[in-house]
Amino acid sequence: MKSLYLTIPMSVFGEVEKRRKELRMSRSEFFARAAQQYIAEMDAKARRAARSAT
Repeated sequence: MKSLYLTIPMSVFGEVEKRRKELRMSRSEFFARAAQQYIAEMDAKARRAARSAT
């Protein structure tokens, strides 16, 4: 595991707090899952772009 310090707008923080509490997960787990999902979406987008370029 690696620790990091993160600064986000208060409006985003409020939404994160609301959603993570609904899901009963820690902030760390919430942000880790969000990062994993974002990376997966970026990879899928890159694959689609590569297919359409051929």
